Amino acid sequence: MTQQPNLNLYIEELQLQGARGNPEQIQAAVEQELARLFAESGNPSTLQPGYNYANLNHHSMTVKPGSVDSIAAQVAQQIYFGLSNNP
Repeated sequence: MTQQPNLNLYIEELQLQGARGNPEQIQAAVEQELARLFAESGNPSTLQPGYNYANLNHHSMTVKPGSVDSIAAQVAQQIYFGLSNNP
């Protein structure tokens, strides 16, 4: 099994309008779900060392209402798949 290179993902700001729940809990749950996605699926092949994905700024997404974990999973999946589909 080949080892995946280290990845530092920095999200400057994540605005969740209308989301119910503690913002810190949602943030922690998003981080946990992103870690799970990267651990299970690996780094997307579109990620290149040193590449700046600043063009993901202001990406809007719609999530279905639900628990903190449900909201976090939806957000993390959209971030992960956004990175996967962004050459």
